[in-house]
Amino acid sequence: MKRMTAVCALGLMILVGAGHRSTLPVVYHSERYGLTFRLPESWRGYSVRVKHWREDASEDDRGQRLHGSIIVFRHPGWKASDPYHDIPILVFRRRDWMAKQGDFNLYAGGVFFELTHNAKYVFATHSRFNLDYETKGADEVGKIVAANREASRTPWLINE
Repeated sequence: MKRMTAVCALGLMILVGAGHRSTLPVVYHSERYGLTFRLPESWRGYSVRVKHWREDASEDDRGQRLHGSIIVFRHPGWKASDPYHDIPILVFRRRDWMAKQGDFNLYAGGVFFELTHNAKYVFATHSRFNLDYETKGADEVGKIVAANREASRTPWLINE
């Protein structure tokens, strides 16, 4: 009976723990930003480009235009003649994100969804990032982003 209880308890721990882990095996980690993002095996050999965004219509409390980086993941099979949908992850300074509640003027329409955050940055995607359904992989990149968002549930801490 004790053995059966132990086996059941171990099984429950595995099931509970598995709910918080991603099954995506390819791992990207940025030391600069502290971001970890996972991709499926079919993305092994991916490339990363870092672009920049600037919010023209708004300024921070020092009169400076808000700006940040976009980490763009590109599928290894991407070709100019046959493009595969990219995955753009926008990097926001946490203080800017908190001050604006994620309401940035970068794209026409849509909203930003937080994927995860750390003490310095919030990582987000735009709700319309994969609406070009004619580009190969649009559905897949949506699922990849959703899996990362679910696996990275990082609750805001009180008094941070």
